[in-house]
Amino acid sequence: MRVRWCEGLVAAAVALALAGCGAIDSAVDDAVGDGIENAVEDAIERGTDGSVDVDLNGDGVEVPESWPAGVPVPEGTILSAISESDTTILVMAVAGSAAVEAYIAALEGAGLARGEYSSDVEVGGYAELEGDGISVTLVWGGDPDGETSLQVAVLPLET
Repeated sequence: MRVRWCEGLVAAAVALALAGCGAIDSAVDDAVGDGIENAVEDAIERGTDGSVDVDLNGDGVEVPESWPAGVPVPEGTILSAISESDTTILVMAVAGSAAVEAYIAALEGAGLARGEYSSDVEVGGYAELEGDGISVTLVWGGDPDGETSLQVAVLPLET
């Protein structure tokens, strides 16, 4: 089961990377993009017990129903949302490292305690926050003053 979940995440990451690198020509983006989105979503859902929503054409993705009510959602564009069992992952485009730091502050304001943290303004960073039986892991990178990619994983704390 864990291997299939990882394969699904790899498929989503490859599809998002191709879209981000301009591999899909803008003239056929809508027609091809919807087909690719559906194919990626179907492939991941077949390999897991979860649900997937991928956005390659800029329409946006909804926050999954499985997102915990007490966890704020980052400000930005959700590019993909993956949920399986009690784990939810969002891949987003946010407005630079300042948006990431603001999100970490919002998580702390919601009662989560900062654990591991590593940040390099030029490269990106990693942060873990915990509280109320959940763990939130952030990984980010990109242009510190422009668009930054942010991955947010919310899962139960292991006991």
